Amino acid sequence: MKNALGYVVVNVKSSKVINLINCAADAIYAKWKTNATFTGHVNVRYAPNRYCFQVLITNNQIELLVPHLDCQVNRIRSLNPPGLILETSVLISFHPEFITSGDRIYVLKCFHNRTTKKNNDGTIVLPKGIPFDEETKSNLTSLEVPESNPPEEFECSYRIKDENGDEIESAEVGQLVVHHWSCRNTKENQCLFVSNCILRTYDSQHELVGKNGCSKDLRVMPELEYDNSTSIKAKLRVFGVAQRPVIHFQCQLNLVDSEESAFCVRPTCEKSRRKRDILNFINRDSTKSFDILSQELEIVQPGNFKKKKSVECGSEMKVDRIHPEGTVCVSNVSFIVVTAATIIVAICTLLVVIYVMWRRFRYMDVPSSES
Repeated sequence: MKNALGYVVVNVKSSKVINLINCAADAIYAKWKTNATFTGHVNVRYAPNRYCFQVLITNNQIELLVPHLDCQVNRIRSLNPPGLILETSVLISFHPEFITSGDRIYVLKCFHNRTTKKNNDGTIVLPKGIPFDEETKSNLTSLEVPESNPPEEFECSYRIKDENGDEIESAEVGQLVVHHWSCRNTKENQCLFVSNCILRTYDSQHELVGKNGCSKDLRVMPELEYDNSTSIKAKLRVFGVAQRPVIHFQCQLNLVDSEESAFCVRPTCEKSRRKRDILNFINRDSTKSFDILSQELEIVQPGNFKKKKSVECGSEMKVDRIHPEGTVCVSNVSFIVVTAATIIVAICTLLVVIYVMWRRFRYMDVPSSES
């Protein structure tokens, strides 16, 4: 793949010569090759700082090591296949100073089987993973999935849309948008329940919806609206985090088996009521819980998002004259008044001059009395 600066990058997906990505138990390792000496720089997007990852550049080879904990690599629980997906994005810039059209962004994903092992400090010990391709899932052929847990067929999504129902990539602070969670191809007795929603930036996260499905701050996130058993919405005004122009949201989706009454369990967010009932349903063995991400959203400050309105003409117009800069335009009445006043002043001035000259010559013609 050749970019605008003349580099050829060996793509992660297309390379069959060398293993460009390795999924260790505690880090993600990746390698790229170019056809010329690399003079640019490499950045891990959303990393808390530039010192959490290691980059080694030798001529036309780039090596990257991203530790899970130090770089706060995003973790997503998966049901199909069952396990944990660790994901990070890498920006490779080929110019030493500037960001250009030839730069490339690589999304590195590693899949790890589920495990119950924990360290003494309570952190989960992951087994060695494999590169994960969400579109083709070609790498999943080497996974050994138990026959008792066949792959799930349902599909779920989390999208942010405008008032017209179109998905958006950027929004102005204060703009009305709709957060929409939905699932399809679910079982008849399954009900969708949303919990544990957070807003993520590259170096922070902020809790919006708690484990009981209730909003943590009604000033920014209203209570969720349950349309039906598998569709949930929330209408809200766009908000963001200072100095963090790009954000995305992550929520936990729970497919809960409905009760014998066939009614779906809904959150009870009144402070006076107990909230243990819904947690009991979520914690059941039959409940399927997994994480889901929204699309990235660029937050634009107020006043910078509106496009300039173009002037549309209902009929054809003919421009007879184009006035150069410095030209002053006045109405006909003003022009007549100014012209008349100028003429009157000129006439009066001329009469005064004539009168003064006449008196001067008159006194010069009078003979002296001494003669």
